[in-house]
Amino acid sequence: HHIDIENIKPGTGIGIVFDTTNNSEVHDVDQIFMQNPFPVSNGTTVTYSDMAACIKISGGFDYEMTHLQLQKCGIPLYVTGGGSIRALGGYFDTSQFDAVRLDGSVNPIVRVSLLGNWASSSATGDGIRILGKVTELEVADLECYANAANCIDAVAATNVDGLLVHGLKAAGNAGCAITMAAGLSGFTIANVVSAPQGEWGANGCGINIPAGASNNYMIVGSRLQGSGAANLSDGGTGANKLVGNNLVGP
Repeated sequence: HHIDIENIKPGTGIGIVFDTTNNSEVHDVDQIFMQNPFPVSNGTTVTYSDMAACIKISGGFDYEMTHLQLQKCGIPLYVTGGGSIRALGGYFDTSQFDAVRLDGSVNPIVRVSLLGNWASSSATGDGIRILGKVTELEVADLECYANAANCIDAVAATNVDGLLVHGLKAAGNAGCAITMAAGLSGFTIANVVSAPQGEWGANGCGINIPAGASNNYMIVGSRLQGSGAANLSDGGTGANKLVGNNLVGP
């Protein structure tokens, strides 16, 4: 509780690591501030020297994470295994790569709730990136602005069954508000605003479902406007889907 962590080793350093040796424990993580604040001068260029990650979870279950402020990291919140993770009211900003990365490529990740968070201003990556098998993921009331790539990126995901995205506000991202991999199924997207908002400009595209056998999904009740490319692209060919009641364009 109430911990400030700064000046972690650039490149490979990680602020806090939770690994598989703590499988049986309940993890209560609250009010952590973490960054690498000091610039590195290279002639006339000054850049921040990012650590690899602020918080990394590589296994275990039952994480309650509240009011985290993680910034100027390679990846502020990085999960590569485990589950039953609940992150509430976090600020994940100014990262070198993705603000949040959920990588179930080797070890599946299950039951993650990201509620009321901020994931913005990634220099080269996404707001939230999903890889491999990440099931029962809920993303609610996310503010996602000015990322160099997408807001929510599931292009490298293989299974997102149970994914629920609702209350998303996305603007100023170079890529899409939400982009999926071809053939992903079992997801719900609702009440998304992908449009210029306040100081933030348009997204590169709105919601993108590539051509493929995606099935059992819903995209409803969203405002998708002003994108540089398609505001809504639905290429799913499954018989059981509901895409409607959306305000699309101009």
